[in-house]
Amino acid sequence: MKKAKIVLIGINGFGKSIARHLQKCENIDLIGIHDINTEALMEVSRLFNLTPIKTLDEVLQSDCDGVVLEVPNHVHLALAKACAEAGKHVLVEKPITNTVEEAEEMIRICRENNVILQVGHSTRFCPRYRKAKELLDSNEIGKVVMIEANSSSEKGKSQTPESWRYYRDKCPGGPMLQLGIHLIDTIFYLTGCVYRSVTGYFTEGFSDTDNVDAGAIVMKLENDALAYVGSSYVSPHTHEMVIYGDRGKMEIYTDKIVITSAEGKKEINVEEKPGDSFISQFESFARCILEKSEPEVDGRMGLINLKAILDVLN
Repeated sequence: MKKAKIVLIGINGFGKSIARHLQKCENIDLIGIHDINTEALMEVSRLFNLTPIKTLDEVLQSDCDGVVLEVPNHVHLALAKACAEAGKHVLVEKPITNTVEEAEEMIRICRENNVILQVGHSTRFCPRYRKAKELLDSNEIGKVVMIEANSSSEKGKSQTPESWRYYRDKCPGGPMLQLGIHLIDTIFYLTGCVYRSVTGYFTEGFSDTDNVDAGAIVMKLENDALAYVGSSYVSPHTHEMVIYGDRGKMEIYTDKIVITSAEGKKEINVEEKPGDSFISQFESFARCILEKSEPEVDGRMGLINLKAILDVLN
């Protein structure tokens, strides 16, 4: 099987898990990793038997086909620009950027350099949501009327001034930009449409960070359905979605989907292993490179997901 040659940029923190997922992709040859933290770079290279690339220039001069950017939000544009201008295809972790202006510039630069831009909205690739999409498209609960979703964690309680997520200028919207945005994108995927209007609130003061601690947004979608997304950085781990149709209700869990309707309740089992969504996402990126096709989550989609939050925050 032909494989796309990929370099991972950013391996500290969650980047270690990303490296492991990339190594499991059937159509990817992870030819190297790069990070500005040399100590972390060497540690991960030894841990996973990967080639360390010590400078960005070496990445740009390598024969890699594309890069995966697992770096802080506020440096997404600069790194994507450098890679695109070197002819490297780009998969940038969500959010695409922190601002609309930067997102539009990234999209333009990648288009002008004829490289793929994919945004890392991995949640839509989870087997549970792929199955949910199949059920919705087969009219299992009728027309979608309303969706309720929440993605939260207690990360805000442990953030320190050394963390970029601590600051609102580097991570505007806090948990909504890091967690909730996954569900926003997944809602657009499941319904096949995006938002027409959006409103909501953000709140702070529940942690010591210089950022918001929680947000709640309500969107009216193009199909007239309503969608609520909540996200907190000071609450226990939560990831849930309930979809209400005019003929039934769908509750989506990690290992099953529960359908409730006038006919009663039924459970549909879903096989999902940790990392499945990331592996599917990265393999889709590699296929786009090898087949010269467009990504499912392109820069335009990443921008729409970002705007759904910034339209409320700003």
